[in-house]
Amino acid sequence: MKTKIKSHKNPLIIQKILALQNNFYPASEYNGYLFNLYHTYLTRYYIEGGHLKQAIRLKALLEDHPWPAFCSWSQIIICSQELKFNPLPRSSLGCPIRKIGYMLQELGTIPPFTDESAHWNQKALQFFNPETQTVITQFIQILIKTKRTASTIRNYLITLKHLQTWLDSDSDSTPLWQIHLPSLERHLKAVTLSHPNFAYRRNHFQRIRKFLRWCKFEGKILHNPCDAITMTEPARRLTICSPEQIKKLFKFIQSPGSNPQEALLVTLTMIFGLTSRDLILATLQPNADSLNIILDRQPLSFHRKRYNRPEVLKLPGNPLWFLSLQKSFYRHWSEQYSKVKKTYPRYSLILPKHLYYNRPISREWIRKQFLKITHSVAGTPMTASTLRKTCGHLHSITGDASILASLGWSRDFAFAYTWLPRQYVTPKK
Repeated sequence: MKTKIKSHKNPLIIQKILALQNNFYPASEYNGYLFNLYHTYLTRYYIEGGHLKQAIRLKALLEDHPWPAFCSWSQIIICSQELKFNPLPRSSLGCPIRKIGYMLQELGTIPPFTDESAHWNQKALQFFNPETQTVITQFIQILIKTKRTASTIRNYLITLKHLQTWLDSDSDSTPLWQIHLPSLERHLKAVTLSHPNFAYRRNHFQRIRKFLRWCKFEGKILHNPCDAITMTEPARRLTICSPEQIKKLFKFIQSPGSNPQEALLVTLTMIFGLTSRDLILATLQPNADSLNIILDRQPLSFHRKRYNRPEVLKLPGNPLWFLSLQKSFYRHWSEQYSKVKKTYPRYSLILPKHLYYNRPISREWIRKQFLKITHSVAGTPMTASTLRKTCGHLHSITGDASILASLGWSRDFAFAYTWLPRQYVTPKK
């Protein structure tokens, strides 16, 4: 078995890649620009011999014919899948097309990569037979007209694909939209056994019901079998931090010796109610007295009819410990940002530890970060979601939850904080 030798700055490989550039005759000026971006990306990371092979193949493709300009991540993903640089799903080399996409994102040519639902939706439709595909496509068009987002449409397709797979395994040749009540009940029972989480089962059933309701409205079926099924929802509870854990977390964020980035993450989540997505996509705007945080805004949709918080979060200068935390964080952030290998000045609130780029970090990184911080401080690993629910609890503890409607919560769920019972988070055994 051959051992892979990795080197961050392998002179021989870099010299060979530079030689490729000297003998590179792109089919268009844009193609040459793409190859330069790929080379810039490679020089930031560990380089293997396989990267040189990928560069040689990419060079040949860029010399063959002019490429269209990339304007979205959907184009990047489609091109990546068509060229098939990595036959293995978890290749350590990565895909050159996606790397070019990351560089274009840094330049601001394409938006941040947050969701590939639009591309996945097009691919998911191919799973169904032509007749079913036609019906589902018509249903999706209605969802689009009513301003459902691509991620919502993806959830519908996942549910319908799950139902179709179960029908095939049950040797049921009935068309998806003509499913009978006994078959639907058996399917829901199978879902209950495989998914103990009630929220998943409820959402799964509601998507099937809405799809069949539309089929009935369009005259494709006479009766909706979901009308004969009722789901009993268990008592809802809010999982929050215990009073002892809250005291430990507040002591941590107020301590001058705490890590400024970790302390600010906990503060923004537990006091200001920012979500993981808010933290990942937020940018920093230094102010004379304190910090301003610019939040990313998703487009308005069917379920998101208004924005529930200002786009710019102006952090207050009081109390003094919080002003001191902001200054400490900004000093730490400025020092780190000066070392980032950046293509354009995007002032990301959270910078990656390796400082190879200033793009938004991954959702998995932020999840692990909160688990690590809370386990170290409070003795129990907790997610950002738990800290945010604790934020809602602290702001509504007097019985008035109206302030939550301006901190990112919907008005309906903000009101639920006035009456929902609480339960404390406990460590999993």
